[in-house]
Amino acid sequence: MCSYRRSGRIVSNLNACAHRGWLLFLLPLMMTVSVSGSPTPEGYRVVALSVAAPASLPDALDAFYAHPVNPGEVVVMWLGNGVGEWAGTPSSGILLKTKEKVVLIDPASIISGEDGQKLRQLDVLLITHEHTDHFSTPATISIQSKTGAAVVVNPGAYDPLKGFIPSEKLFWMKSGETRTFSGIEIKAIASIHPGSVPLTYVLAVGGISVFHGSDSGFNGALNDYKGQAKLALVPTGDPSPTASPDEALKMVKALEPTHVIPMHGTTYQSDRLGVLLAAQMPSVQYLRPQAFSSVVISQR
Repeated sequence: MCSYRRSGRIVSNLNACAHRGWLLFLLPLMMTVSVSGSPTPEGYRVVALSVAAPASLPDALDAFYAHPVNPGEVVVMWLGNGVGEWAGTPSSGILLKTKEKVVLIDPASIISGEDGQKLRQLDVLLITHEHTDHFSTPATISIQSKTGAAVVVNPGAYDPLKGFIPSEKLFWMKSGETRTFSGIEIKAIASIHPGSVPLTYVLAVGGISVFHGSDSGFNGALNDYKGQAKLALVPTGDPSPTASPDEALKMVKALEPTHVIPMHGTTYQSDRLGVLLAAQMPSVQYLRPQAFSSVVISQR
């Protein structure tokens, strides 16, 4: 076993799980798994995993915003599968929260309509590219209207939004740029994927650095960002023609993060990445949150 009970809590050693190629899932709603992994030289370790699989997206968003977060921590919520034509397909939709900032990445149409009312705070809405499993014009306009967030997009998603979002709130980036929006530093890196200049991003916010890999294949330019993203959100495959477990592994090797969360891929593909990491990068903490669950990662 890679878990044991101490002081009434379940404590799971992620290093032990990784060496066995096992994957860690969260417990039912209102239960918490506290995790003590071996700290890296930078001091990163997982403090808690909680709020697994609420009954609905509105419940999940309430839980996300209610979850306490301390300086140096980031709460990560994976938005799960797409909706409409993408129903049943794992998305790259991610919500991030630090002590002061909230970032939403690639929500497509998953958060739309009344669900958008649950976004109590949103500082930046980030879009990697214009494909409909990542981006929805009406949903993006609605979310921005309700939250006042800065919307940062690739060139392909800019034109559909121009004229519908205030010009002082709509921005596009190109590969190689570094810009700061609402106190959040964003570095844009070319995505290896069809589209109109698709991007991946490295964010620095609240003392935490995060890479979002969209549904890209590996780009050798990521070697220039080694050590700049302590948490890597990497795509493992379907329905992307460029992403795969092997491409995700190359991303992790280039970036050398301390923690990895998979997205945008089947269960088999994400399992495969876990096996590859266990064999080739056993010091990396590999986390598999369920849809709508929140993971808390701390630098303390």
